[in-house]
Amino acid sequence: MATVKGDLPLGVDFESTTFDPRNVEAVRIFNQCVFKLGVQCEPDVEQHLFPWLTRTPPTITKNGNRVPLFQYPEKGCILSSIHSQLHSKGIVVSATERHFKGLIHLITYLRVLEVDIPLQIVHKGDISEFVEESLNKLASADLINDEEVSKLLNVKELGSSLPPLEIMFVNVSKSISGDFKYAFNKFANKFLAYMFNSFSEMILIDVDTVPFVPLQEFFNLARYKHHGALFFRDRTVLSKHPIEGTPEFFESLLPHAKDSIYGIQLPTEKTLSLPFFSGFHHLQEAGVVVVNRTRKFYSAPMAISMVLHKNSLTTRVWGDKELYWLSLSVSGDEDYHFNGNAAASLGEIPTDPERTHYPDSHQIELCSNHPGHIDDSDNHTLLWMNSGFTFCKRSAIDIDNPFYKGMNITEISEFNKSPLKIKHALIPPEGYNKPNLDFQQIPWGPWIARDYCEMYTICAYYQVGESKGLRVDFTDEEQDRFEHLGIAWSNAPVVMKILRSSHVYTR
Repeated sequence: MATVKGDLPLGVDFESTTFDPRNVEAVRIFNQCVFKLGVQCEPDVEQHLFPWLTRTPPTITKNGNRVPLFQYPEKGCILSSIHSQLHSKGIVVSATERHFKGLIHLITYLRVLEVDIPLQIVHKGDISEFVEESLNKLASADLINDEEVSKLLNVKELGSSLPPLEIMFVNVSKSISGDFKYAFNKFANKFLAYMFNSFSEMILIDVDTVPFVPLQEFFNLARYKHHGALFFRDRTVLSKHPIEGTPEFFESLLPHAKDSIYGIQLPTEKTLSLPFFSGFHHLQEAGVVVVNRTRKFYSAPMAISMVLHKNSLTTRVWGDKELYWLSLSVSGDEDYHFNGNAAASLGEIPTDPERTHYPDSHQIELCSNHPGHIDDSDNHTLLWMNSGFTFCKRSAIDIDNPFYKGMNITEISEFNKSPLKIKHALIPPEGYNKPNLDFQQIPWGPWIARDYCEMYTICAYYQVGESKGLRVDFTDEEQDRFEHLGIAWSNAPVVMKILRSSHVYTR
């Protein structure tokens, strides 16, 4: 570690508007030495590189019993100790008290899907005992034998046994230095969940992520098993980086000739050919991140080292979503896989042209508030979507939306509150190779944002110029299953109310 120590910046200024590439260079070399080459870690180097890290381990609470999540060494390095204690497979979500309702939906829905791996809910001491007790009851209650609950959750139609879900609460409030308490806010909290969970293989999700297959099946996907990291692409919106020089900025953070001394892989076209480096702002959608942490643990400390530079680095990316793959590429690890299909627009393709924005063009249009993800192994299986199951989670009533043609205000309001009807998925042709857009063309791009559902709606188009995308027509059986799942997801708060009446008991 002597070379790393000699290359350390004198001090890391996380508030600076300029970025010193040596900050990630030092982390990269540290990670390579400790996690790949087996070099003995030096605690003073670790503390210098990761000043946000304290010597107090997170606590984990299961069924009211609170114990340390990890056993930290008295004087040794913390990160290598965490890495050595990882075990089993599980789901991780970052949450606060305000996510209570979302967690009710999520936990109920995961039980309906018969998910059989545990869920760790990571927080900074901002989840109350009341919420923990309520969610524990929801996760363990004997729901299958309650007739009212079974009907609400469409148990018969879905063939679900509603098995209990093992949930745990991880409190990281004392594991991060007080100097950085407010640096981890909003999306940055996800990286604390990325770091402080006990799983050797992890699926990191958002509270409003909606899977359509039991989450444990993601670990069986061939591309994940081969690469050890599976990511999903965002909608291929033709949106350029808002800050000039962003591709060059991140390219400067990638490994260079000096790093090869340590056996660090230099970047190849796998990284440099990504649309992100061609100037496009959106590449990853981070509602599902699947990582083998035994193989790629160093991604988490690198990601945190990057996300804390809020004035110089994170202003160049949208939230957390690009830092998962970037933290690997910046570490010299290109062994990850992006699902081959970009995000799809999910919902219903109108059969009446008058319900579209271009009624005279014979264009196939699907406007949606929900990006979905189609498995690239068969170009048909719907793996998951984002933004919950409600058609529009905002309160907007867009009477000028042609999709609502023939509906009155009351009908529009009820439709917005209802579960999304999933009949089709539409992935437009990719437009990255068309830098000179013809705005007279109808449509002028693969995705066009509309000001519906408080700006959440984006319309996808099957054909742009001569290029065509992918249209998925779900079978009647699949549509029925999606409908029943949507109803079950929507009824979760009602199930919670029934549980509070105390006539459903925990197992």
